[in-house]
Amino acid sequence: MGALDDLAGIRPLQVWDGVLARSVDGEHLNLAVIELDPNSVVPEHSHENEQFGMVITGSVRFRVGTWCASSAPAERGGFRRIPRTRCTRVPKEPS
Repeated sequence: MGALDDLAGIRPLQVWDGVLARSVDGEHLNLAVIELDPNSVVPEHSHENEQFGMVITGSVRFRVGTWCASSAPAERGGFRRIPRTRCTRVPKEPS
């Protein structure tokens, strides 16, 4: 990858059912663009590094915390900071 690139040129990786990721990796930083199908579920997981997320289109509900105790919807433009090694997940919305 060069200094200037285009997201459309990065092959998506299927992470879970209905969840695709594209990753732009640098020496000390990476950026992941995650696409979620409607009603997709991201299982509880954690990361070694702090994570930031922003909703570009649509909306999503995150659960973040040691016990995944705090939950909040994020609409377009919504921003989330997830501390390192905290669990995070996107639960299925109640019908």
